[in-house]
Order: sequence, then structure tokens, then C-alpha cells
Amino acid sequence: MKTLFTFFTLFFSYITFAQTTISGIILDEQNEPVMGVNVYLEGTYDGTTTDIDGKFSFTTEETGYGK
Repeated sequence: MKTLFTFFTLFFSYITFAQTTISGIILDEQNEPVMGVNVYLEGTYDGTTTDIDGKFSFTTEETGYGK
């Protein structure tokens, strides 16, 4: 039982370290927040929609920099 607990603890810690949180605010030309904008990583299913204050936040397992 102790070995199983150790395995799950290490496994879940690995998963949490492998994720990156992406967050920000979408503003228009007048620096007003924009609600309902789709924000996503191209070529993935990772993304979200901005809230009433233009804010968004999501986690991803993708790594690296853009093209």
C-alpha cells in the first residue's frame, strides 16, 4: 500500500509540473475589455473564452515558443 501511495504521489506531481498556465486580458483600441473572445493555441484543443472583464486563463501541456 505504501508503494502504491508513493507511485501516485510522484505521478500526480509530475503531471502538475508539466502544465503551464496562460492568462491575460484582451482589450480593444480604446483599452476597453472585450468579452467573449476565443483564445486558443493553434493546432490544439487548449483554450478558453474571455469573461466580462476581458480576462482569460487556461492550462496546457504544450511547450516551446511560437513559429
